[in-house]
Amino acid sequence: MNGNNIFFYEYKKIFLCIVIILTCLLIGIKIYGFELGALLLLLVIIFFIIYFLFFKDNKLCIKRIIIPLLITSVLLPSIPLSEALPQIRLDFVIVFIGTILFIFGSFITGNSLHFRVNPIYKWYILFSIIILVSICFSAFSKSNYPIVRDYWEFIKLLKYFLIFALISSLHISLSDLQYYYKITLIIFLITTLIAFIQHINLYNINDIVNLIYSTSKATSERVVGTMQNPNDFGALIVMASALAFSGGLFFKKRSIRFFSFFCLIIFTYSITLTGSRTAYILFIIVISFILCIKYPPLLILKRKGMLQKFLLILIILLIIFFIIIKLAPDSFLFRLNTLRKPFHTQSWQEKVITWNYVFNLIKNSPIFGLGPCKSIIDFSVDNEWLLIIFRYGILGLCVFILWMMSIIFELYKIRKNYSDEELVVFTVALQATLIAYLVYMIPATFLVNIQLMSIFTIILGLPFSKYKKKEK
Repeated sequence: MNGNNIFFYEYKKIFLCIVIILTCLLIGIKIYGFELGALLLLLVIIFFIIYFLFFKDNKLCIKRIIIPLLITSVLLPSIPLSEALPQIRLDFVIVFIGTILFIFGSFITGNSLHFRVNPIYKWYILFSIIILVSICFSAFSKSNYPIVRDYWEFIKLLKYFLIFALISSLHISLSDLQYYYKITLIIFLITTLIAFIQHINLYNINDIVNLIYSTSKATSERVVGTMQNPNDFGALIVMASALAFSGGLFFKKRSIRFFSFFCLIIFTYSITLTGSRTAYILFIIVISFILCIKYPPLLILKRKGMLQKFLLILIILLIIFFIIIKLAPDSFLFRLNTLRKPFHTQSWQEKVITWNYVFNLIKNSPIFGLGPCKSIIDFSVDNEWLLIIFRYGILGLCVFILWMMSIIFELYKIRKNYSDEELVVFTVALQATLIAYLVYMIPATFLVNIQLMSIFTIILGLPFSKYKKKEK
């Protein structure tokens, strides 16, 4: 078979799709007018996107959605529907369609597809029950009846569950995990590139960013990347830094380690562009945690070789940090300087006023909470721990803490049961990130941040794909 025949064989399906799309468009415009023709064209395009996304060699391949999920969740903005409805994200559409195909895969491939048994599932169910209980209690005892947007919290939880259940149920090999690690870092590099372009405001890009991405104004002094505000982007880059640093320490292949440390330098500098003091603190937390896992403090003094390696890594990190600080914009250094007296900053004083207001509301129902109650609080509380207590009470707070601790413990079990470097890289990075995000919940949000939580859940599902429940 010559080159031309190979080319035709590879691309004849694409040519056929284009012909069908154009034909449907022409028929729609000719018979029913332009609007129906455009709608018909949109439906045909969606159909073929689903086909090329979920099928390979005419067979269902759910694993193909991992990269599109990462791209849409990290790089693409939310889609506004109306003022009365929350914005929807394209990654939710992808995972919803993927879940339907996954469940009904037996009708397509003849093989039975099932979600893998996982101990994390029960916490999604328990937390959804807590939300329902708090809504009912608030409605019947406090006459705080829910509005339509209150039920969006169920949709968020459903999205997180579907992402985690779908990805953790896939059969992902160790080589695939290493591949997804590289792709994830590349996607994070792209978002840092967008942040750098915002920093220099190339072709007035910040005007576009403020229109499609940001809820707070993006400026050259405080970039937002592809997130809604500088703090969220800083938190995202902390997750990227945890992956890069973990890969740089635990991978054995030199090329991957070099690539990981290169990414770490880029990510570290990107944090300075956000001007986020919180992200700076989170960065220190993840780096310290990963160092403690790689070089346990109790073993460093007993093993001379380990102590030498630890000191070498520490010196390299200090050199990188010193260089980054020298290159950091003046705005970041100014904001960093305020950490000397963090409780005297204007933003902290404003947060305290908000927290006092919410704390007084919590006294009305401390056990079961008042439900989402967006008719009462429809603004940023700047403390998700308080927000959880306000919405779901102490009972909801306990369930949430157990949920997060369960994730950290199960990641530890995966690392303990498997010594593969790919799993070690992901589990250590995710543990460090989750601990940092629990701290991030003091001045900001994580669970209700649908973009940040979705990205974390996508990456979380990768190591859990190797989870196997031990038989008694």
